[in-house]
Amino acid sequence: MTSVLLWSVAFLHRQRALKLVGALGVIATAFPIGAIVVGHLVVGVGAAIGVSALLAATDGSAPSDLGFVTLVERIFGLWAYVAAWLLWRGYVAASPAGAISERKASIEN
Repeated sequence: MTSVLLWSVAFLHRQRALKLVGALGVIATAFPIGAIVVGHLVVGVGAAIGVSALLAATDGSAPSDLGFVTLVERIFGLWAYVAAWLLWRGYVAASPAGAISERKASIEN
């Protein structure tokens, strides 16, 4: 992505048609590069928080605020209930299973 970004920046200094391609290239590559950098920062901060919580737990002190953890657990639990209901009612697996059995029948004939 970095090479496409650099080529796109180089295109920005050329004729009008190449400037348009260069601008599109800069936009198309700058956003994913920025997202990757932000993602790495978020994961790093989360790891630092997790390690500090583990070190605090070894000292014998309990974490004081578990509100965020409780919220995440409830969101995952709700998602699991909805996914299970959709699977149970046949909304998720109905189409692919029918397509597979139709392919098997056409191959056998």
